[in-house]
Order: sequence, then structure tokens, then C-alpha cells
Amino acid sequence: PAQANKGTVMPAWRVRLVAMWLAVASAAAGAQPAAPATSAVHPLLGMGFGIDHVVLAVRDIEAARTLFRDRLGFKLPAAGVVGKHPSGTVNASAYFADQSYLELLAVADREKVARNNPGTLAFLDKHEGALIAAMSTSSAADTAARLGVIGLPAKGPQPGTIERATDTKPAGPKWLTVDFTSPPPVPLFFIQYLNMDYADMFRDWDEGFAEAKAANYYRHPNTATGITALWIAVDDMARASKIYEDLLGVKGRDFMSPALGANVREFRVVRQRIFLIQPDATSSPAGRYLTERGPGVMGMSVEVQDMKVVAERLKALPAPGLTPGPGLISANSLLVPASLAAGLWVEFHGAGR
Repeated sequence: PAQANKGTVMPAWRVRLVAMWLAVASAAAGAQPAAPATSAVHPLLGMGFGIDHVVLAVRDIEAARTLFRDRLGFKLPAAGVVGKHPSGTVNASAYFADQSYLELLAVADREKVARNNPGTLAFLDKHEGALIAAMSTSSAADTAARLGVIGLPAKGPQPGTIERATDTKPAGPKWLTVDFTSPPPVPLFFIQYLNMDYADMFRDWDEGFAEAKAANYYRHPNTATGITALWIAVDDMARASKIYEDLLGVKGRDFMSPALGANVREFRVVRQRIFLIQPDATSSPAGRYLTERGPGVMGMSVEVQDMKVVAERLKALPAPGLTPGPGLISANSLLVPASLAAGLWVEFHGAGR
């Protein structure tokens, strides 16, 4: 990111770019989903900006990098460039103008991961796919307290960090996380970056998002600007809905998804959405997914600036390839099935959330 001119104040979103570079990336800054600014502070997330990132667990990070960069059109760090977690995993991430990002996560040191995150090993021993998703909070402590009030016991805040190739000394804490106690009621955790001005971002969101969309740093070949929704497969809609209603403080809206063969309940959260997906038959795409994987993060919706660019790029996918038609966000989406995206369903849709 460019530095501010001497004697001037660095624009809010340039501060954010620098903050995310320092806080998360192995080689760059971070970003999160945007749309119209929201005026209300969220009861759970405070001035957090909604969906922070999706963690996609893969067995071969270079193969996944090639898939998401060369076939699906996301901008990722160069081959071999990874961030290193003290827990034994490595990552490479695609950052978006709306402050969300997609994190490709792989095991580098199996013994360390077995000690720190055995669930990651258990997951990858069976399949690849979305391991979990993070929500942005402006105060991890407040979020933990709120979870206790609504009866969803959590642990944290806990400090976290990442080592970059450019580091010359041990990396200090860069974020705080709040996780659910085991077994988790939902496949989510919460993250607060320690050097981020959440109030500034909250106040100037629309202006910052517009500026970030125009920045070369966030320019993806597929024209993606952010993650607009999480898809979460559930086996009991009534039970899951009650948890999400308590968690998010809103009621859901129901509709059917013919493409997935599923009943869907939509929850709005800050500028994005969470979709609960329950198959209407075991033979449907959603049914097959739930049978194979069980409940959890099934997919994500991604906003792009030019659907024609996406359609042209996705022509190279092998048959049966992408599915055009009604997605969860738009009637004119392009759906990439999990079989072609390392276990993650991806909906590409045009601007407008």
C-alpha cells in the first residue's frame, strides 16, 4: 500500500490496508465484504464488518493456489509464498475490496497441528473443504461476553499471529479470537485485529469500499470484490435457526433453491448474509454434500464487477462445470460445484447485495 504524503493524514482505508498487511497476510493486506453502510452497531459484532474470512482446508496448498488463481481467477500470492502459523499450518489468501478474504490453509508440520488443532487433521484425513469461517468483531471481549449472555459458551479472547517471509524477529500478537467450546454449535469463530481502527471503518465504509475497488491491489482477474454470504449445511433447520436467531439477533427468511435441491433460511448480518441449507432429498446436490461431509460451511457467494469476465474464465472448467441460473443471491449467478473448487461451493454474482 502507498504511504501517505508527508504532512497529510493517511485515508481510512489505506490505514486498513496497512493494518491487514501487518495483521494477517503472508504477503499482503486484507479486506472485507461491503455494500450500503449500516448505521447500527451490531449486538454481537459491535463495529465489526461482518464476514471476515472463509478457511478452506486443503491437502496441497500449491495445487489449491493454482486452482483458485488460474482456473477460478482469484488473485493470490506467488507460488511458494505462504504465511506460517505457530500451530503448524501455512496459508495463502485472496483479499477482497470489501475486507473479506479466502484463506487457503494446509498442514506444514503434522505433529504441531496434532497438538494444537487436531480437528484440522481429522477433517483433512477425510476430505478438503471449508473448515470454518470467521466473523469480524470490533471487541473480542464484548463478543465473548455476549455469547455467554445468550447461552453459547465460548473461550477467549485468545491472541494469534502469523510469521511472514519478511519478518526479521518473532511475530507478536496480531489479533484476538473467540471460539466456541467443543462441540461448537456453529462453524464460526470471531476475530478482532489489534491494530485496526474499527470506528473509522464503520463511519466511512462506503467511501472506503469504493476506493478499495479502484485500487490495483484488490483487482482480481475474475473481478471479485468480496464475500457476500456463507452457506452452512444443516441437518435440523429448526434447531439451527434458533441458534442463529439468538446469535445474530434477527429472524430468518425462507426460500427454496432448485439448483441445490434445498430449503434455505437467510439471515442478514451487517452487510452480508448467512444461508442455512437443508436438503429436500438425499439425492439432491445439497443432500449429497450433507451426507458426505455432515453439517458445516458448504459454500460462499462472491460479488464480481463483471459477470461476462467470470463466465469466459469459467469456460475452462471440466464438465459438468459451472451451473448457470438461480443462485442464493441472484437469479443470474454462476455456481461452481464443490467438486471443482476443493470441496467448496462458490456462487459468483453481479453487484448488488
